[in-house]
Amino acid sequence: MLIALSDALARATKQPTFDELDRTYRFLEEESNGIQRIYGTLFGARAFRHLVVAATDFVRRGVA
Repeated sequence: MLIALSDALARATKQPTFDELDRTYRFLEEESNGIQRIYGTLFGARAFRHLVVAATDFVRRGVA
């Protein structure tokens, strides 16, 4: 999963550290439980978009 996150951010101006990726992954792991309860899956377009928005907000808040 961390490799996939790194690949997704390959073009980012500031490359995240391993610790930042790890914190983001752990946040998404917890967040995904609630998202899956809402949508019944993580693999639908709305559920995926919800994950993207959650991750983006998490990183923008500087928590990662």
